[in-house]
Parts: sequence; C-alpha cells; structure tokens
Amino acid sequence: MNVLFLHSDTFDNYIAIDPSLWRGGDYDYLKEYSAYLNNRQFHDKSLFIGVANTMSRLNLNLDTVSVLKDRSRATEHIRHILTFSKIANSNKQNKLNFAWKYYDNEDHNSVV
Repeated sequence: MNVLFLHSDTFDNYIAIDPSLWRGGDYDYLKEYSAYLNNRQFHDKSLFIGVANTMSRLNLNLDTVSVLKDRSRATEHIRHILTFSKIANSNKQNKLNFAWKYYDNEDHNSVV
C-alpha cells in the first residue's frame, strides 16, 4: 500500500493481503492512507484488500459490524482494515478502483 500511495505510477494494480494499517505510538497508517484517498487522484489504478478473520485465533465471537464498534487492542488490526475499506468505498471522487473481501474461514497466515 505504501507503493500505491507514495509511488502510484509504479503499477496499475495493487493487492494488499491482510495489511497492518495500525502501529503503536503516534504513527497510524489508517490516518495517513485515508488522507491520501481524500487528497489524490488514482485514475486507472486498482486496489484489492483481502481481510483475514484475525478474531478467530483470539476466540472472539464478533462479526465485521460488531468489530467496528469494539475498541479493544485485540481487534485493532482488523478494525483498521475494515475502517479503511469503508472509507475507500465511500470515496469515489479519487477514481481509485477499490474492492475488498472478508475471508471468514482464513486467518492471517492462510488468507493468501
């Protein structure tokens, strides 16, 4: 995703498999990438994000709607990806061809 947002002329199509859009401290990829979505144009560029069920390994019985309301550290990884996907889906003026899919039966290691 860094290449898409920082060097978008490199490729036309991008795939991110269960990307880490959060980090500790004051650096947050979700905020940075959301700003790029709002401030740049992505004509003829595509991004697909595959989202793993990272909640299953933690024995959390949450669906993708419930996890967006949760604020625990345990759901931070998936929550950031789902939030980014929601932002990307709603931002059509930037011309990014965006799609994502949630893989309920896959974890971070098997989602590929």
